[in-house]
Amino acid sequence: VVVELGNKFAANEQEILAFSLNIAGAGVQVGLSADEITALSAALASTGLHAEKAGSSISRILITMAQAVDEHGSALEKFGEVSGTTGAKFAAAFEKDAASALISFLDGLRKIDESGQSVFQVLEELSLQEIRVRDVTLRASQAAAMFSDALVVAARESLRAGRSLEDEVGKRLQTFRSQLDQAWARIKDVSIS
Repeated sequence: VVVELGNKFAANEQEILAFSLNIAGAGVQVGLSADEITALSAALASTGLHAEKAGSSISRILITMAQAVDEHGSALEKFGEVSGTTGAKFAAAFEKDAASALISFLDGLRKIDESGQSVFQVLEELSLQEIRVRDVTLRASQAAAMFSDALVVAARESLRAGRSLEDEVGKRLQTFRSQLDQAWARIKDVSIS
C-alpha cells in the first residue's frame, strides 16, 4: 500500500511512513485502519508538510473530534456545522468512519475559506487555534480531495494485495494437498506389498 501511494502521490515511501508513525497513536484510538492512516499520511506528505509538525497537529485534531463526540457539547455542534450536518450526525459518522468524518470537516473548512468567512474563528471555537495546528489544518483542508483519492488507492491496493495473498495460499494448499495424496498413495502401496 505504501509503495502504491508513493507512486501515485507527491510523497515518497519514507515520508509516508514517518507521517504514519506520528499519526498512528491517535488514529488507532479513533478507529482509523492502517490503510486509512497511510492514506492520510500520503495526502499530508504531498502537501509539503513535515511529519513531526503535521503528525502531532492531525493527531490533535482527531483527539479533539473524539472528545467532542464523547462530550456531545458545543464543539460537536461546531464540527457538525463545519461538516455540513448536525452534531449528532457528525458524531454518528465519526464513530462509524472517522476518516470520512475528517474529510468532511476538512472540506467544510475549505468551503468556509472559499466563501470568505473566517476559518480562524472556527478553529478558535474548536480550541484548535495554536499556530502549528492552525497551519496544518488550513493546508490539510486544501488537500481533502487528495485524502479521499488516497483512501481509494489504499483500499484498492490492499484488496489487490489480499487477493495475491489468497492466490499464494491457495497454491500452497494445493501443493500440500497434492503431497498428502502422494503420501497416502505410497502408504497404500506399502501396505499392499
